[in-house]
Amino acid sequence: MVLLRGAHPAAVRPLMQTLLEGHAPGDPEAPCVRVCFTPHELLDAPVGARVVLVGAEHAPEWLNTHRPVVWERELVLLLWVKDEALELLRRNAPDFLDWVSHRIEVPWFAPEDAMSELRLALTRVKWIAVAGVELVAFAAEGRTEIEASRPYDELVSAMDGGDVLVRGLEHDDQLWRLLIAHAELRWRNRIVLAEPCVLPPLSWVIDARIGDWKEHAHRLDSLGVEHARLIAALTGRGEGVVPLARGLSIDEVHMELLGRVSREQLDGATVACAHDLGLHDVAEALDLRTWSADQITSERIERCLFGGLRSRRALARYVMGVVSRGIVDEQRKHGDEVRRMWPEAVDLALDALFRDDGRALRAWDPATDPSFEHYVALLTRPIIVRNEERGP
Repeated sequence: MVLLRGAHPAAVRPLMQTLLEGHAPGDPEAPCVRVCFTPHELLDAPVGARVVLVGAEHAPEWLNTHRPVVWERELVLLLWVKDEALELLRRNAPDFLDWVSHRIEVPWFAPEDAMSELRLALTRVKWIAVAGVELVAFAAEGRTEIEASRPYDELVSAMDGGDVLVRGLEHDDQLWRLLIAHAELRWRNRIVLAEPCVLPPLSWVIDARIGDWKEHAHRLDSLGVEHARLIAALTGRGEGVVPLARGLSIDEVHMELLGRVSREQLDGATVACAHDLGLHDVAEALDLRTWSADQITSERIERCLFGGLRSRRALARYVMGVVSRGIVDEQRKHGDEVRRMWPEAVDLALDALFRDDGRALRAWDPATDPSFEHYVALLTRPIIVRNEERGP
């Protein structure tokens, strides 16, 4: 008698394939294999059969009393039990368990066909939805995990670092935030959704959830399928489980926002569109990606410096433009040969401005110097002049 401890659903199919030795159910060459969903069914098992007993915990006292039926009928008995069921058998059928000769811990894994499909999907598409605890764990390997409810900039930062696995996707707004973040990154990397409630268009869905073996067998039996219990074990993936998710509701306004972000059209109209849709954290993040002379405020600089990597980059691009214009003005009197020092001068100036979390930028006081560009020029001119004096 063999104890199969763990009873993980994904292991049902390989177990049955092993017992059938590669034959199909009903094949005359196949070994005699039976599945019993109650202990009482052991009385009807053919002599010498390989029997998988599912649900031994439902009649432990009966098993303890009638255990001789196993050797009288020369059964090769495999007990398919979960941990909680095993504890019940230990209390109520100790003599029956004494007959166990081998104990096997059933491994915890995703169905092989589902894992193969996921590997293929990762080479073909950007958005993939997976379901089934084991497959989700497999999909999470080597990927950054993040909750769909996290702030927009955190979503962007996670996606910017590589492929991500997103958990807890429950409603449309969360999915739109993910789509917009992905568009802002120019659709780089792949997004794997773990058992989402809503699906984006053109996503590849891999549902590795395993339906209840007994219920699936009863459905097949009611349809007149022969060897229903064996076939149920071999075809249980996705049977009898509720639909994974619904499709995303598409509308013109959301699509307009998505298009503007994907085209890097980050302006006041884009920010206003995000606000109108109630995506306020998206609007605030996108607002920090847009810079012009009339948008400079101390509060905005502070928010940008501590608002995420992409916001700091946007501010750096704007400041770099200001510094570059200052360099041009200074170098007009020195000739074109000095332009070879331009990259070094810009780097030195930006390093001075952004050092210590942008302390120099945060020190700007509009009351003292209303022009931010003039303030930056005053700070960077000594660096530029010193660099020019060093010569090429």
